Amino acid sequence: MKKIFISFLFFSGILLTACNTSASTQNQSQPQISPTQSQTTSTPDNTTETKTYSLDEVAKHNGESDCWLVIHDKVYDVTKFIPTHPGGKAIVQGCGIDATALFDSKPAHAGKAQDLLPDYLIGSIK
Repeated sequence: MKKIFISFLFFSGILLTACNTSASTQNQSQPQISPTQSQTTSTPDNTTETKTYSLDEVAKHNGESDCWLVIHDKVYDVTKFIPTHPGGKAIVQGCGIDATALFDSKPAHAGKAQDLLPDYLIGSIK
């Protein structure tokens, strides 16, 4: 119950911040931060192969200086994104856990957040 409440607060803060930020920055371009490394590799037939992780492995990356989170069974290293996250450090609440409910909960993340996810993808859950 506590996790659900924290998740709700996390995403509420993100939505409010995103609404305020998007209105004031529509005419400004923001630099996008790329992750430090990609865990995807190309196979001989040009398909992309990603590494698989257990939830126990993801749980080891549970802080602001090393933040992995799971959204829809995919693992993202969002450590470099934390300083520019529109919701501030609220994203840290999702570090080291399956943050799908946080990401999808009311308020749900906007299309811009959805578009950024592939930049931070490092793998999937086993």
